[in-house]
Amino acid sequence: LLTPTTSIMASGAAAMMAPKGDIPPWSQLATEAKEEAKAGHFDAAAELLSRACKEYPSWAQGHLARFRLAKEKLGASLEEQLRIIEEGLSGCQEQDRQSLEAVRQQLASKLTEEQDCSSCSEQAPCLHGCPDTDEAAASSSTMKKKPKLKGVKLLPHEEELLKSGHLEDVTHPGASAIWLSAPSRAEDETQEGMVRVYRPMGDLEYDHLQRHGVLPSTQPYQTIVIGDEGRNYAEKYLRGQKSVDSAPTTVVEFLMPADLIAGLFKKQSKNEDGAISHGLGNKGGNGLPLFNEALAQGLGSYRIVFVKRFDATPRPRGMGGKRTKG
Repeated sequence: LLTPTTSIMASGAAAMMAPKGDIPPWSQLATEAKEEAKAGHFDAAAELLSRACKEYPSWAQGHLARFRLAKEKLGASLEEQLRIIEEGLSGCQEQDRQSLEAVRQQLASKLTEEQDCSSCSEQAPCLHGCPDTDEAAASSSTMKKKPKLKGVKLLPHEEELLKSGHLEDVTHPGASAIWLSAPSRAEDETQEGMVRVYRPMGDLEYDHLQRHGVLPSTQPYQTIVIGDEGRNYAEKYLRGQKSVDSAPTTVVEFLMPADLIAGLFKKQSKNEDGAISHGLGNKGGNGLPLFNEALAQGLGSYRIVFVKRFDATPRPRGMGGKRTKG
């Protein structure tokens, strides 16, 4: 198989073979995706490819490039990989479906096996090579501090937050991912003149935040949402209720000056499934410089309140939290 970058390059080259005349929108998007992938901006490349495939639904190689990028560079779950391939199958003509169908069958088989293994119990002995159920059912106190799930491993900062009690393991029986959660700050815990806002993000974006104390300027919309309704909305990206290619893993709670947030939302906002969002990026209200300035000056703070960890394979981390619509 081609690597994700060379796959996009090949797809971009194929785009240049489009019918003569004006360059179609999907061809331009494919070319931009190629450039983003070459520069290592895989999350941006995934967004552009997604848009290109919507413009040209029967572009089988484009759908395969999206799949490889999501799998190998963004660490997408099996469910997300399968969704991308099924989107491609729904748009492609019969003669172009063979390569996509082969991938779909492989993913469906892996997903079924994973689900079968996650349901193994003492009453139904494992036939899939899972760890011994007695070992997996070690003391609840140990499990609470270090959850065990086949093929899944927490990142170091997640393990530390779990051990320190800042996050709690809320993984449900039969899950194929580790779920960690912390309660939102209560109203009486929020300092006067401050407000809670939430943002879903992928591993690379959180890594940048953790290292530099500010958000990266790589997202075209970069949504933030306010309060409890905002947290519920942000969690939808991790729960699969909103579809994205960029594999968000983390919801971050920011405590920010209320006057700053009010000013940003006055400048630009829109309704989002029961919440109101502001886009920090240049496709939204372009408020990122002001938001980051407040963080850099110590006027705001942040913490992780929700995690879905679903892939233990070492990989470059996806930016996450970006919508399919800018």
